[in-house]
Amino acid sequence: HNVIILDPGCRMVNKNNMNTIDEADLWEAIKSVKKHFNIDTTRIYLRGACLSSRDAMRLAVKYPDKFAALSITAPETVISKINNPWLQHNEPLNFLQNIKHLPILNIHSKIDPHSPIDVSIKLNKAIQKYNFKRYTYRELSMEFKTYYSEEYLEDIYKFFIKHSTIHNTKEVDFSTNQLKYNRAFWITLNSITASKTSHIKAVIDNNNNLTIEKENVESYTIDLKRLPYNKTVPLTIVDNKEKIYEGIPKEDHLTFS
Repeated sequence: HNVIILDPGCRMVNKNNMNTIDEADLWEAIKSVKKHFNIDTTRIYLRGACLSSRDAMRLAVKYPDKFAALSITAPETVISKINNPWLQHNEPLNFLQNIKHLPILNIHSKIDPHSPIDVSIKLNKAIQKYNFKRYTYRELSMEFKTYYSEEYLEDIYKFFIKHSTIHNTKEVDFSTNQLKYNRAFWITLNSITASKTSHIKAVIDNNNNLTIEKENVESYTIDLKRLPYNKTVPLTIVDNKEKIYEGIPKEDHLTFS
């Protein structure tokens, strides 16, 4: 399939505690691969099985415009069953709308004794709630013959290579509780309310009207180079039902506070 497989073996400190050293390892590993291979950066894919599915989803919701597709097999999506507020607050399911545009393949067996099918059933309900357009669910009637995704790699790679990163989405629906993860497509959050989850939804229509709904966002920037709008006619921006801009921008970015 002309695909490079990278298994970075990222470090985790003591246990899966949201320490970002494993995330830094991943970017460094990709950077190292780029030195030796000609990588198409619009076709970087995430694959995980069991608890690694959660880690793949965690990366996807933090960086919704960096990956072209996501594959999860027999997913386990939650680790915060213990009383740990930090883990509970940062579960990827809490930020699922961030990846509503991402092509996702989920493969699960109805009689999986290790990662119960109930996990995928719960995930499917959340997917329906956010009206995902590019979600594929494959439910197997038999138990996995080999350890999770190995048997289905051919199908996973065929799914992957059909997709490239989306850059011209007309809708951004993004939540975060850390300013470290503050960008999605053509929206960047510059300042958010501390200790709360911030949310911004921005939609550009065919008449050059950009409608924004936001909560716990104090400042944001729109990247006009990436915003899919008609640059020859006035752009109208309505923020929380208040018109805040109308005109033909001369700048590449617009910032509002």
